[in-house]
This record gives sequence, structure tokens and C-alpha cells, in this order.
Amino acid sequence: MVAVITLGGSGLGFLGTITAPLITAAVSGDDKSDSDEKSTPSEPPSSSSSAGTDAGAEAEPSEAASPSPTPSASPSTVTYKVAYKDQKMQLGLPDFPSLGSLDFDEPATRIFSEDQWDQLTKDAESEERPLAQDLSYQSMWGYLNVREGRNAAQIDEAPKSAEECARSANLGGFSEAQMSDWPIKLHQQFCFLTDKGNVVSAEITRFVGGVRDSATDPPTQIEFTATMWQRA
Repeated sequence: MVAVITLGGSGLGFLGTITAPLITAAVSGDDKSDSDEKSTPSEPPSSSSSAGTDAGAEAEPSEAASPSPTPSASPSTVTYKVAYKDQKMQLGLPDFPSLGSLDFDEPATRIFSEDQWDQLTKDAESEERPLAQDLSYQSMWGYLNVREGRNAAQIDEAPKSAEECARSANLGGFSEAQMSDWPIKLHQQFCFLTDKGNVVSAEITRFVGGVRDSATDPPTQIEFTATMWQRA
């Protein structure tokens, strides 16, 4: 018995990315099972093999051929403008329990009584904001503190730009000093990032009062010369 096989399309199709053409067979009698077994397609080859064998079929585009997505633009660089330059500021140490404060943003220095400072602190906490003051100076030991919400760094040389100063402040770890030990020397340079996002370069240019190396007599006044930049 002879089986007659009719092929649709140009040739035998393969499973995979190319749709197989329909195969029909005319069989009779006992030859049907043999023909069925012979016409059963074997495990399909890979798509690369079928593409090479069936030259007339059009291959579907692969994911690798898809165009690469356009990378998102990087954030624009922050630029700064000078708000003030070489401004002298004097941070005083009043009798305990009062304290002195310095706000670079305003700029201003003020003396607060203990009750006034406590009220300022409560107001800031209730409004969930930092205190306006950047530095405080208090107690008989002369504690110089960077207030919360700021970054500060002691640096060896004056920064050459606002960007350099901001980077130093972000990476710095200065938070306080006990000035009765005189740990900070004259002409020490600092960089600050204030709670308002301003960048400050400050140099200690003078100490007033106190007894150096006494361990109990901090300077009664610290003078800074500061330059501040704001975002343009």
C-alpha cells in the first residue's frame, strides 16, 4: 500500500518560532498506524537551525534586535551664588545657664536665657522643624555644638568653591567641641551645610578671653570670618 502525503506550503514546517504547515495523509488498512508513526514529527530543532533550513520563511525579530532604551538624563548639577563674603561674626559665651548662638543663614548671633532656649526647642519640636540656630556655645566648659539638621566638617584648607565646601560638609563628622580643652586652633577652617541648604565656609580668626591649655577656662568669644553661598 502506498501512502499519499500532501504538503501545504513549500516544505515540511517545524515547531518553534515558525508555524508548521498542515500535513494531511491518505492511508488505508493496516498501513494507517505505520503512516501515523512515520508522520509524527520528531523533537523540533532549535530556532536557529530552522531558520537556516527553511530559507523561504521569515524569521521573527529577536529581543536582542530591539533598540536599547534611551538612558534617563542625569540630575542637573546644583549651582550656587554668593550671599555674603568674608563676613565677621562673634559667638559669645555668656554666664551659665544662658547660651550664645549663631545663625549663618540670617546671619545673626544672639544670647538666650535657659527659659528662652527651652521654649525655642519646644516650638521647633512641636512644628517638626530644626532650630534656626546653626551653632550654640554654652556652659562653664564652653561646649560648642552644631545643632541638629546641619552637616559640618573641619578641613585643612579653605575650599576653592561652594561645591567643594558642600561635598566636605556632607562627608564631615564635626558635631561638637569642649573648648575648655582648646581642641580647635586659630585659623581652623570649617564647612557647613545649614538647615536651609546654604553652604558656609568659616574660619576661626580670633579667640577672646579664656586661658589656653587651662582645661577649665574656655574662650569667652570666638570670632569667625564666613562666606555663604545660596542655590542659584
